[in-house]
Amino acid sequence: GLRFRRQVPVTIESPGKLSKRLLRVLAEETDEAKVNRQGRALELLGELPPGTDLPRLLNAVQAEGVLGFYLPGRPPKGGLYVRSARGLDPFAKITLAHELTHAVTDQHYDLTRADRLEADTGREDELVAYSALVEGDATLLMQRYLIERLTPSERVDAGLVASAQRTPRRDAAPAAIRESMLFPYQEGLRFVARLYQGGGWSAVNRAYGD
Repeated sequence: GLRFRRQVPVTIESPGKLSKRLLRVLAEETDEAKVNRQGRALELLGELPPGTDLPRLLNAVQAEGVLGFYLPGRPPKGGLYVRSARGLDPFAKITLAHELTHAVTDQHYDLTRADRLEADTGREDELVAYSALVEGDATLLMQRYLIERLTPSERVDAGLVASAQRTPRRDAAPAAIRESMLFPYQEGLRFVARLYQGGGWSAVNRAYGD
């Protein structure tokens, strides 16, 4: 139900190029010392093998599985990127629908709030909950787009591409890593779907201010 207030430049890149771009972004935005402290805490809790290089593990898993990403804000800091070796094919269109949801939401509700929560000590759970709202919102819209806007042949094409996706690094990662990365998408989708069922997109939009 939101309208774009300004155009959003979209860049479609090959898998290798997009992975490298994401790694550059992560290098700029990640507090490596903080992540290392989290890694030591997870080791003490028995969730990570001793000696795990958590920053390196997270980078490898995220670069492997990235399909697209949106950086909040105006260019040159902000931007929207989609992975595809076949241009804007049906699978890339689905990814683009997800990322454009982030973009239009950012224009209305300022998704840089996640950065402020990240920087504020002791608000990790709030950040996880906020991330679940953001990703659940985009995932629900993406699913609706797939069902309502793609033709049957496009859905088949997208399904074949999706079935070929492989994430061996994530699959082999400790459960604490896998589950923390999937949580915003899986549980966020459940949460946003409940909001949507109860009050449509207006209920989802209100959640950003709550």
